[in-house]
Amino acid sequence: MSFSIHRCVVGLALVLSCSLVTAAGVDDDLREAAKLHRKGETARAVAIWQFWAAKGEVDAAYNLAVIHQHGDGVAVDYARALHWYRQAAERGDKASQFQIGLMYQTGQGVAVDAAAAHRWFTMHRREHLHHHGHELQMAARRDQMPTLAAVVPAPGPTR
Repeated sequence: MSFSIHRCVVGLALVLSCSLVTAAGVDDDLREAAKLHRKGETARAVAIWQFWAAKGEVDAAYNLAVIHQHGDGVAVDYARALHWYRQAAERGDKASQFQIGLMYQTGQGVAVDAAAAHRWFTMHRREHLHHHGHELQMAARRDQMPTLAAVVPAPGPTR
């Protein structure tokens, strides 16, 4: 095997092994951060959550948002909470979307905005495609009603 092919194979093996370690590492690190936070070592927990949130991990961003929103081991900071909720929400996290909606509904760190709250509360519904064509189905059922009424007897009096 030539030297360059050998380097490519070794490099690929290294990348694959690192990605497997990273997948296990995320879960292990998030569990460790939760333990640290419960023991009062919030600064160390925050460092772990920030590391993973920067890499796109939704759970890490959500945890950072919650502690900043409620001042759990850190100072209350609604702007930071909103920042971390948005990071998770933009990756599809429904809990974060809902929390942002609540912040807009109650004016927590933002101006009260009912329209924005509604958008965040219903954001996940935009992805549901099973509602499309519903009007056509309902029209077809209405057209079938006279036929069904002739076949199915009307209920009698109840005793």
